[in-house]
Parts: sequence; C-alpha cells; structure tokens
Amino acid sequence: MKHLIILTAFTALFLGLTHRAQAAGDICPASLYLQAVGGNDKQNKNAFFGFTLNAGAPKTVSNAILAFESQTGWYSVTVPSATIGPTTRHFIESDGTHRAMQAWASPVMYLRFPQPVSLMNAFILGANGQACPPLPRWALIPKSGARRLAADPQYSDSATLLPQSGDTVLAPKPARPLYNTNCAQPFRSAGVKTPVPPDYPEDAALHGAHGTSQVRVNINADGSLAEATLFQSSGEFVLDEATLKAARETTYQSAVAYCQPVPGSYLFKSTFQY
Repeated sequence: MKHLIILTAFTALFLGLTHRAQAAGDICPASLYLQAVGGNDKQNKNAFFGFTLNAGAPKTVSNAILAFESQTGWYSVTVPSATIGPTTRHFIESDGTHRAMQAWASPVMYLRFPQPVSLMNAFILGANGQACPPLPRWALIPKSGARRLAADPQYSDSATLLPQSGDTVLAPKPARPLYNTNCAQPFRSAGVKTPVPPDYPEDAALHGAHGTSQVRVNINADGSLAEATLFQSSGEFVLDEATLKAARETTYQSAVAYCQPVPGSYLFKSTFQY
C-alpha cells in the first residue's frame, strides 16, 4: 500500500468557489474574475472585457476599486455597488472529470478601455472601505504547465459574451503607477517550504479505502498558515482528515507581489492508492 501527495498552485480561477462562510478576517471583501469579451486571450490586446466580483458567501460590495497593469501603463475604475449571489460554474479536471461547483458572484459587468490594452495583471485594490493586497501577475496569466481546473467548454462563460441592454459598462481611466518592480524578485507564487506527507490511516488501508482529497490552504503574508479547509472530498472521511492534518503541519512561504509579501493560497492535493 502507498500514498502519493501532489501539491499545486491555487490560481485565481478558483477564487470565490469555496463553500465556507465569508470570514471577518478575509484579506479582501471580494476577488476579481476577468475575461476578454469574445474569449480572446488576455495577453493579446483587447479593449472590452467582462468581469464579476466574487466572494465566499452572498454579500454586497461597495466602491470596489479595480486596478489594471498593462504593458503600456496602469488603469483604474470604481464599481459603485455589486450584489454577490449564488451561481454555478463548470470545470474540467486535468484528468477530464467534470465538476459543477457552487460559487458566489455578481452579475457580469463590463470594462471598455479607451484603447486596446495587453493586461499583465488585474485585481481589486480596495472595497467596502478595506484595502486589498495586490496579486502576483501569475494570478491573471498562470504559468505554463501549471495544474489547474479549466472551464468546461460545454458551458458558455457569460463574461465573454457581448453585453445586453441595461448591463453595466464601466470605463477605466489611466492612472499613475500603483506599485513598482524595483527589486530582485518582484513576483513569487505562494509555495511550500517543508511538505508533510499525510499518513495512510491503517484501518483505511486495511479496508482498501482510496481516493483524492484536496485542501485549500490560505497563507498569511508572513508565511504562516491562515486557514486550511476541505476543497474536494475523497469520499472517505479518514482520508480527508489525514490530508487536512498534513496540510496544517506543512510549512509555507508567502506570495510576493510588486516586491512586497502578500497573502496567497495553495491547493494541497493528496491521492491515496492501495
């Protein structure tokens, strides 16, 4: 009998998809989901984008300031108010498995830049009177080869569709540079320092219990563990508990964005085989 542990980066695509209530200590009242209208790659130049604000539970977000770093400069815009409610998103795992996940998101809104832009980063700078930390650039454009969920092509992404009458269309304006990159390592994803493999519970092994547990780990800016919650169950309680215990005992390093340490997330994935 054996077990296999796989640790992967937790990308922005997952933000707002957890089933926990929004905690008072969350690092930002909402997160930003952004897509080019028409489905073009965000690394290409586009002037029109669809977006939603996302959170861990239904809520109202007011005065969300969105920041955009493009190859030609910075932009910002304010979303006066957005009501975040339940929705369903459909994804394909790396092994081809379909997943329907409950999420909480605002209705789709739109951005019309004054000219086509090639975005390098996009994030919420502040909302509900609370400052939000910047995101590493990989949050918008994941590193090639990163393991992640992909949107199920059988379900249309409404953020890529043209707006309808009555939809909100905002106009980002040029802004002064909000952050700098004048350091040796301006960006770094959250990561593991010392992994702790989960124990294969003896009783579970004897009964042939197997499966894959995934735990979402939130990491503070100082690298300490903020929270570890079950993201996907293996179907076996003891295996899920073993994965949670290992995730909490593992040590981490924080993410870095624009030369400063920032909170980050990680997907701790454990596959038990026998």
